[in-house]
Amino acid sequence: MQIGVAASGINFIDVYGGRACTRSRPVRAGQGGGREVIAIGADVADRFELGDVVAWADVHGSHSAIVNADARRLVPVPEGLRPTWPQPPCCKA
Repeated sequence: MQIGVAASGINFIDVYGGRACTRSRPVRAGQGGGREVIAIGADVADRFELGDVVAWADVHGSHSAIVNADARRLVPVPEGLRPTWPQPPCCKA
């Protein structure tokens, strides 16, 4: 699935992963975020639709404008939380 990113967060794993001694380059920062689905595969059409607002965790590269994510990493966002979050919904403590 492809999702446009409205919110993404930085957490310790992004900082740690960006250190040259711990990970090879390039680093794809961000692992959590939220926004609406902009493209969908036929194999998940029974679970999601275009325009659904979703949140995710453990999707590398979440600081991009658009991410490709496995549908198993996505959760629907309840209507009351749309469309702006103070921080990514899957990263709240």
